[in-house]
Amino acid sequence: MARQKVKARIVSYKRSRVRAGDVKLEALKPARVEELEERGDPREVLMKLVETSTRRGDADFIEVSVEAGDVKEFFGDSPRHAGGRMLYPRPARLLRVGVVRVKRLAEAGSGAVELKEGDVEWHTVRGNIYVYEARIEAPDDVALVIIDTSEGRRVVKIQRSLTRRIFSQTQGRQAGESQSSGSGSGGGSSPS
Repeated sequence: MARQKVKARIVSYKRSRVRAGDVKLEALKPARVEELEERGDPREVLMKLVETSTRRGDADFIEVSVEAGDVKEFFGDSPRHAGGRMLYPRPARLLRVGVVRVKRLAEAGSGAVELKEGDVEWHTVRGNIYVYEARIEAPDDVALVIIDTSEGRRVVKIQRSLTRRIFSQTQGRQAGESQSSGSGSGGGSSPS
């Protein structure tokens, strides 16, 4: 491809913790934004900028985008990958966080649940905060966390709270069944 004028934008992010009520999630804050122009093949410019930005080692996540004529390319890299399920293909601006309690889901019953606005505790997030991966800390009574961003919503199921709630309900039912079925036995037997 011929050498052409390439506009590039590099955003370096630092990890940050965001509180939404009693839920904490890992987020990204832009630490540095660079805009520059170079001449060359857009893909080669992109890869060169990714390599030099990653080598600096001062960012937790790097987003590089280039544009030249019809060509628009993007690359994201996390030199210090922290894990977590990817929510978006690139960092998305966080607008608010919704929290759904286990109690709300238990009241709705089993199967598919249609959440109403009143079922969700919304917490507005202020500032220039972005999310990319789902790394969430939540108390045991939280079933779902809704991440509302500039790129749409994602619902994250907090496994441990749902599992504990279902397990405890099942154990409670089994305990009630064993008491009612064991009451006419006239004394228990124990293994020897």
